[in-house]
Amino acid sequence: MRAKFLFLTAVFIALGTNACFAKKIKITCDQEDAKIYVDNDYMAQGSYVAEVSNREGHIRVKIEKEGYVTRRFKIKSDDKRKAIDIVLEKDEGWNSSSANQLANKFFAIPVDQRYIEKAGGKEEAAKLAWKQLHQILLNYIEEIEESNMTGGYIQSAWAYKSYTNSSLNDFEGIQWRTRVTIKESSDGDNIVYRIKIASEVAPINAISEDYFQPIGRVLKAYEPMISEFQARLGSF
Repeated sequence: MRAKFLFLTAVFIALGTNACFAKKIKITCDQEDAKIYVDNDYMAQGSYVAEVSNREGHIRVKIEKEGYVTRRFKIKSDDKRKAIDIVLEKDEGWNSSSANQLANKFFAIPVDQRYIEKAGGKEEAAKLAWKQLHQILLNYIEEIEESNMTGGYIQSAWAYKSYTNSSLNDFEGIQWRTRVTIKESSDGDNIVYRIKIASEVAPINAISEDYFQPIGRVLKAYEPMISEFQARLGSF
């Protein structure tokens, strides 16, 4: 009886020891300042020795750095590797865009008074400016969805771009859409146009517009449009 008790005790100890055993694996990233997270907790930059216990079975690892595609993976307790080397790829969406405080906000461009004088008055200047607004817009976006000169309103169609190798907004691949809205507002003898560049992203496989979220970045292809509006209307 005593021998049986000692045997069972030894078995339980062995099982408990095995359950608590933690395997160590060194994780190294080619980007030395990349942040490493284990089970959503920040651990280190560049490299980290992770422990995977038999009790938990696995750990979840995330490695991220601005401008690079975020990597996520699991390490199981029966993984035979002693080290894991990770190479981060450049994020296509990030590198094709720039942070811009004007994204998704209306900004005002007053028409220069000398522009109005040269056109022969406010009414003629408004007609000329209206034509130039369309010309500038069509240089960047192929289709104008709505144009109402009486109401002083122009809106382009959405222009879409896909980036499979991007993790912006924590997505795995993104759709990026851009639309420009222009509103005319009268201010005495002045002509002022309020312009907004809507910039939104969604998962690449999203099937509904509800998935799109505003992002504080503008695709580099559209950035010159802001300067062109200012140069051709805001100065003489």
